[in-house]
Amino acid sequence: WREGVDFNYGLNATYNFGQQYVENHADELTADAEVFAIPGLDSADSSAAGSADDALQAGLADEQKAGLVSKSFGNQYIYDQGITRTWAKGPGACIEHVTLNFGGRYIENQLTKDSGDQDTSGLNGLVSDTTLAIKTVGDEARYNEGVIDIHHEGDMKHIQTGAHTSEITGDVTETITGNVTKDVTGDVTQTITGGKYEVNQTLSGDSNQIIMAGGKMSIQATAGTEISSIEITPSKKSTISGNEDWIKTAMKSEMVVGMVNENFIGGKFSTIGGLITENALGAKVSTHSGPIMENKQGQIGKNQLSIQDIKSVCMDKSMTKIQKASLILIG
Repeated sequence: WREGVDFNYGLNATYNFGQQYVENHADELTADAEVFAIPGLDSADSSAAGSADDALQAGLADEQKAGLVSKSFGNQYIYDQGITRTWAKGPGACIEHVTLNFGGRYIENQLTKDSGDQDTSGLNGLVSDTTLAIKTVGDEARYNEGVIDIHHEGDMKHIQTGAHTSEITGDVTETITGNVTKDVTGDVTQTITGGKYEVNQTLSGDSNQIIMAGGKMSIQATAGTEISSIEITPSKKSTISGNEDWIKTAMKSEMVVGMVNENFIGGKFSTIGGLITENALGAKVSTHSGPIMENKQGQIGKNQLSIQDIKSVCMDKSMTKIQKASLILIG
């Protein structure tokens, strides 16, 4: 039994050889009730404890006969002033250093104050003896140089309040197996500078895209060679509820293998500044419910056959010349 205070001055060195078992009890009145048996020792320590001489250590448990064992019961207060350097090495040439932590714990890093009790707010109550909960109050900086390999199995929830900046230099590969839901409230600006942009989508169901813009919507595409669009579908529908202005500054080539059906409910105005050439390989049928009014500078035509059923004709011509014609009037 020893009670008192030790003061060591000057150069001191302490060497301990052999197994050591230390228990620290902050309250000596409750020490008898403060008991914890280590559930399991390392295989090497278990072997050493089994071969210990019980004649010298009679009545001791295995944890008291092998290894360096320390148990503390009570609050601990540690203050370090200076630089702390720690070296670690495994027990053998081919065995790495290992640190094992058992049981849940709450770790709080306070960088803005130097005293006070723990504050688990913001952790949504996820603090228990089976949970590792870490809270840091204050700025944090990390720098890693080398390969980082992270594997996570289970659900993950990430909530951030504040601005987020991410900068990546290097290739990025992302594989997602599952549904993706993304909600953005705010402006979105995306700038891509590269040599190639490719998007491949293979969908077994519907694809819907809805854009509602309160103001102007502008789409601009500039290609060095061509813009190609291929749509393979049995049906395509397009509805425009407002005016449409379409300007083409170069040639347009259009080919329709099937039938073209155009319906204009209102009027149609066409202005063509150049030559019009029409080639019809089949018959052409035109039906007009109203009169046809034409203002032509001249007309040159060649008909192999012309059959007309005219109810009345009113012609005002200044000159008519017919050469090599045969006219048959019936009726």
